[in-house]
Amino acid sequence: MTRNGHRAAVLLGADDYDALRETIAVLSDTDLLAAHLVGRVEVEVEGGDVVDAQGLARLMRDARSSGECASQARGIGW
Repeated sequence: MTRNGHRAAVLLGADDYDALRETIAVLSDTDLLAAHLVGRVEVEVEGGDVVDAQGLARLMRDARSSGECASQARGIGW
């Protein structure tokens, strides 16, 4: 929104506002940010354990068919 041709306000949806606040909170937490950066280095440089969406779907499907999910839902295994 503008006032006299200059930016005066921004209108955001509630979900966008919540996401923005959470992003600010995460970026403000130096310990969390440092842990995130260490994790990225492990994945990118050291070849950490990463799966794409299709791989994750396959792992979940395999776990469901083997009954692992039921035992994990009861608190065993997580």
